[in-house]
Order: sequence, then structure tokens, then C-alpha cells
Amino acid sequence: MGKPQHVVYGIAGAANAIAAAAVAGMMVLTCADVFLRFFFRHPIQGTYDIVGFLGTVVVSFSLASTTILKGHISVDFFTSRLSRTSQRIIDVFIDAVSLGIFALIAWRSAVYAIRLKEAGEVSLNRKSVV
Repeated sequence: MGKPQHVVYGIAGAANAIAAAAVAGMMVLTCADVFLRFFFRHPIQGTYDIVGFLGTVVVSFSLASTTILKGHISVDFFTSRLSRTSQRIIDVFIDAVSLGIFALIAWRSAVYAIRLKEAGEVSLNRKSVV
């Protein structure tokens, strides 16, 4: 494994650890909110907003590791019958299309985030800047 690949794997692993911590945070926050709501009639304010933000962190930070581990769903009913070279060409094509789609999503998300920030948009319950 070359140096650039080693760096990418390290970054993906760190991002995946952040995603795992976010899942744990969602779990702890939700359990604490339910416990406090049930026993003390005092829920944690803004739990819905925080869990939503953490869900975004989980999805976005776990994508790289999932891609490296080839953990995405794939249907290889037809491609499994092709030669190894044909399979590799199809994999490269799919990876290139996926890169393009994810780049487009990232670009449009950044544009949308800038627009929300300029408008002064805040979250529903906590009134945190989105």
C-alpha cells in the first residue's frame, strides 16, 4: 500500500470513528431524553435537532470507510459472468460516476448551506445556526 493510499485509509478510518461516536452520542442522548421525560417530566430541550445533526454526521462521515470496504449494496448477477477485465472496467466506470454524483451533492450542499447561513436560518427547537 502506497503512501497516498495509506493517508486516505487513515482519514477514512478517523472519519468512521467520528461517525461511530456520533451514533453513540445519538443513543445516549435519546436514552437520556426518554429517561428524563418519563421519570422526571423534564426532557432534554433540542434533542430532536441534535439527533438530526448527529445523523447527518453519521451518514456523511461513514461514506468513505464504507466505500473503501466495498460495503455498498451491489447487484452482480450479470457482471459476475463477465471476464475479470470487464468487471474491472465496469467498476472503474461506476466509481467515476459515483465520484461525479458525490461531488455534485457536496457542491450543491455547500451552496445550500451558504444560502441558509446568509438568511440567518436556525434549527427549530434549539435555535442553533444551521
